[in-house]
Amino acid sequence: MRPRVFALVLAALALYLLYAAHDSPALAPYVSLQRPLPSARPTPAPSHYCETATLGALLVSDSDGYVCERFHLLPADRSGCCDPGRPRQRYVCAGCVASRGGLCCALYEHCVSCCTGAPNPFHQCVEDCRTSSRSLDASGRQYRDAEHRYCAGERTVSESPSASAPPVGPAPSAVQWLDI
Repeated sequence: MRPRVFALVLAALALYLLYAAHDSPALAPYVSLQRPLPSARPTPAPSHYCETATLGALLVSDSDGYVCERFHLLPADRSGCCDPGRPRQRYVCAGCVASRGGLCCALYEHCVSCCTGAPNPFHQCVEDCRTSSRSLDASGRQYRDAEHRYCAGERTVSESPSASAPPVGPAPSAVQWLDI
């Protein structure tokens, strides 16, 4: 008889913890099944979704031409774009140089962003910046410029949308860019 009483008491305690966790934040981490809060409303679906391109560990370029840090992207269920409430830059051509009818950039994400501002289709910029032969020498085995290895576009940097803004310091690296 005692094992049944123990099992009933244990079950009652489990139910108590399950429902008490909603009123006590201290108990919430120990409860795996929680009821939705009554005030929680579903988020409306965004009217626009972004695609993204990234090659490095810190930055991402979205299909609207913005560059931001990876952890400043909105969740995919909200839009997947760079968060407008966080630091971001549009059509970034910093660290890019004119090269043989196009532009070559130090960072892949800047290449995609600058190319998108041409305007060029996002998918074309993603592909060109990653695989362009413009960045290789005649042998096709080495970069023409090891620092500016991501090349795309049929325009020069002087024609780019953000070229009219005065440059701010040296060409940013991924770590320097985080300070905007």
